[in-house]
Amino acid sequence: MYDIHANRSNKLKEKKAALAFHFYHGVSLFNAKLSKAVEPSEKDALWCAAALTGQAAFADVKAEIPAEAWPLMSRSPADLDWLKMTGGKKAVYDLTNPTRPRSIFNASCNGFIEPSPVVSDEILSLPPKFIELYNLNERSTPENNPYHGAATVLAKVMPLECNRTTITKFLSFVGFPDTRFLRLLEQRDSRAMLLLAYWYAKTLTSEQWWIWRRATIEGPALCIFLEGVFGDNPELLELLDFPKAIFAAAAVNGCSNSPF
Repeated sequence: MYDIHANRSNKLKEKKAALAFHFYHGVSLFNAKLSKAVEPSEKDALWCAAALTGQAAFADVKAEIPAEAWPLMSRSPADLDWLKMTGGKKAVYDLTNPTRPRSIFNASCNGFIEPSPVVSDEILSLPPKFIELYNLNERSTPENNPYHGAATVLAKVMPLECNRTTITKFLSFVGFPDTRFLRLLEQRDSRAMLLLAYWYAKTLTSEQWWIWRRATIEGPALCIFLEGVFGDNPELLELLDFPKAIFAAAAVNGCSNSPF
């Protein structure tokens, strides 16, 4: 998968066929292993496999340009498969508990951040309009507001640069998504997609190749889609200025597929 990402040669079709073969069999073997009793000595290996599977799903971007990407393309059962698979890691997380003291992943997994139970001053790192748009007031909680979890996690990472040190914090946004928030994305809800566009923009500074490609293709696609939804509403269109500027800078630095 990395070879396909880094070396887009005339053998791309052949490489994609090999990728599909190995990815299918790898996931099948992983599923077979999870269906059996897990020995304590296997837990770290299983969590590693889950993490690699999630990264592979994230990096598996079929589109070459934003116009071919979700959400600009026709609806498909495969929409957001990468996010559904990433969310599915929660079952493996609970089974293997990589935060346990003797796990080799203890330090990295303890870097995950949880949604805030209530709205606090940290929400001020988001644009002021977000507070009204997402009902982020003193009554908002993860239970009564489907945007609350994603918005409060995004607020915590907005002041940070996404790099190897902070990447775990950023992955908290997509690590174990609220099923209601995932459903809103599937329904192409504009508010949910705006949060995802901001997250893509923030992750573009990441040194993780498997994040960069999806962010540089689906991020601009989200902005194009939302420009159509927001129409002539200047306040909502202004909220797109931040992610569009980030994607435009990425285009200047070598992402020629960006429309901005």
